[in-house]
Amino acid sequence: MTAGSPGGATIITTVAQLVAGVVDRDLTIGDALAAPRVSSRNGPSTQLEPTLADGPVGDHLRSLGHSTTKVDRLGNATGIRIHDRDDLEAAAEPTRSGGGSAMVVSPRR
Repeated sequence: MTAGSPGGATIITTVAQLVAGVVDRDLTIGDALAAPRVSSRNGPSTQLEPTLADGPVGDHLRSLGHSTTKVDRLGNATGIRIHDRDDLEAAAEPTRSGGGSAMVVSPRR
């Protein structure tokens, strides 16, 4: 699997959440891209996308004393997952930054 995203300081957290979604949560790469994101980089506040900031995750983090900031989006990722030599899955953001596009043109080398 390969994944990437623009975003400066949020690149690592965006890509890590995408990989964790596929590897640990058994999501398709498209579903992992669509999942809401959080970014905490040892700063004064944890950034949360609206779905998390306005829901139980945000409430729970704040109840534990975390400072949170709601942000419109974190990252703008794309990724490719190789299931086997002839089976590749490509996906891009479905809605962040207006959505994206990704496709496998030819899985053969």
